[in-house]
Amino acid sequence: MKIIVFFPVSRRAKRAPMNVSKTFAIRELLKVAGIFDAFNIFNTNADNTQDANTGRRSVTLAGVSTPYQRFLSPITVLPPRIIRIGVRVTF
Repeated sequence: MKIIVFFPVSRRAKRAPMNVSKTFAIRELLKVAGIFDAFNIFNTNADNTQDANTGRRSVTLAGVSTPYQRFLSPITVLPPRIIRIGVRVTF
């Protein structure tokens, strides 16, 4: 019984992926592997960078212009958590 776990940690631990797979030999020439992948498992909803400019901007939605403050507004946010489950058949 062999289970493979792959868990590299990037410079930013928030973006650590994880991979777990298990292979079963059904016949001599047929193998089935169950695969589980998880990306950004330590993700937070915090923003990565913030706008350092002062002032106001406006956005128009449905014909209505709405102003908002620029200072400390989030510019980039971490991507969401992603989970992938799969099966690999080798023959």
